[in-house]
Formats: sequence, structure tokens, C-alpha cells
Amino acid sequence: MKRGAILYVTLAGLLGLACHHLPPRLGFAAPATEEGPVFIWDAANDPYLAELRATWSLERLRGPTDLDTVRAVNGWVSSLWQHDGDSVPKQSDPASILAEVRQGGRFRCVEYAIVVKGCLSALGIPSRVLGLMTSDVETRRSGAGHAVAEAYLRDRSAWVMVDGQWNAMPFLRGAPLSAVGLQEALATSPADVTFEGLPVSRWRSYQAWVAPYLFYFSAPRDNRTSGLDPAPGQFILVPAGADAPKVFQGRVAIKATTVRSVGSIYPPVASP
Repeated sequence: MKRGAILYVTLAGLLGLACHHLPPRLGFAAPATEEGPVFIWDAANDPYLAELRATWSLERLRGPTDLDTVRAVNGWVSSLWQHDGDSVPKQSDPASILAEVRQGGRFRCVEYAIVVKGCLSALGIPSRVLGLMTSDVETRRSGAGHAVAEAYLRDRSAWVMVDGQWNAMPFLRGAPLSAVGLQEALATSPADVTFEGLPVSRWRSYQAWVAPYLFYFSAPRDNRTSGLDPAPGQFILVPAGADAPKVFQGRVAIKATTVRSVGSIYPPVASP
């Protein structure tokens, strides 16, 4: 048996080819069936981003490609604090979160996503915070949501999911995956999915952990990092055959416009 074949079999065995705990592939509407939302992104000369970049010396994380930069930023942010699912920062912008982290603060998945998104935006990579929710988000009492960042790689014309809590970025046979792309890949080719930044020994457990969250996908209209005077609007991608959720964990109202095509929530982003 060739060395490459041995490696593939070893990884396939490690990840579990059956992957019984992974959900089925979701279906979405065809792109032409609806008009997609218009998203707002950071301006290249935003003073908040310039200060964030200078204060935290973010230029040292810039790589030769967009993907190299995303990889470096995610690894750095992931290393800054240990996850604490019950701790909330005083303010929810990246600079304020980082200031609290410097004083020993530890925060949730949401804060990892916010800081990753802010640092990437400061380095000129369009990015956003994406909310992931389980199919039973309305009735589950806890653990119904997870937050990640997503970055648009202009040099690949592709979106990639960036999980700062786990220091994980998903790939399918070397191609970066968005959150929706990860759901499809886990449903159809789980043994071919890899996660940069995460040790191979944890790939299978991460697959099983993240898969239930890949049902509803929520993105804000306004993705500017400073959070000052944000334009209203939230969009939620809902799979075929499912109703849009109205409440989160039975307590908090979900106020979002429903979209049903993947292209509506994953637009190409023009250069500034």
C-alpha cells in the first residue's frame, strides 16, 4: 500500500467514516428565487480599525495571502484567553474586549468571534460575526447557539469560517469552507474535512460538537467593527422545509429577516 493511501486510511479511521452523529445535508432555495440583502462592510480608512491595528501591532500577523493572515489572526486570538461561557464584557467591541483580556478577562465564543472579526477587518479582510443555531433553538434551554467569524478571501473569491474559540478553520480537500459549506461537507464527505489550527486528534470531537449548530445561520446587515450607529437589520438563512425561528432558547425574541438561498447571505465583497 502506498504511503498516501496509508495516511488517508489512518485519518479516515480516526475520524470515523460512518460519522453517525452528523446531520443530513440541508437544502436551500435556488439563488434566483429571492433578492439578496445588501451588507455594509468596514471602510479601509476607518480610524477605529487604524487604532486597533496600531495598539495591538496587528501588521505582524499579515501574511502573503489572505488565508495566511486569517490563519495567523485566528491562532493569536485563540491563544489570548480561556473560554468562559458565562462571562460577558463591559463593552462588546474588539478594543474593549482586548483591554479586559489584558487584565485577565475570559469570555464566550461571541467575544472570540468579535475580536477575530475586528482584527481581520483592521488588516483589510472583509469579515463578520456569524451566529449558528441548532434546529431546536426555540425549545432548547441552553447551548442552542454558537458564534464564529467568517472572512472573505478576495484572492480566492471564497468565504471561510473562522472559529476563534477552537482555533479551527474548516477545509474540504484543501479548499476553505464557509459555515454552510462545512455543513454540506460534514453531511456528504466527513472523512475529507480537515480543520487547520486544531490537532488531528480533536477533529472528530469537533465535528460532532459543531455539526448540530449548523442549521440556522444568522448574519447582521451592518458589519462595521466599531459598532457606532449600526444600521438595523439581521438576516437568517433557513433551510428548506424548516420554519424561521422566532425565539432563542424560549426566552429571547429573534428579530431577523428570513432568506432561503445560500447566495443571499454569501455575497462577493468588492475591493474598497
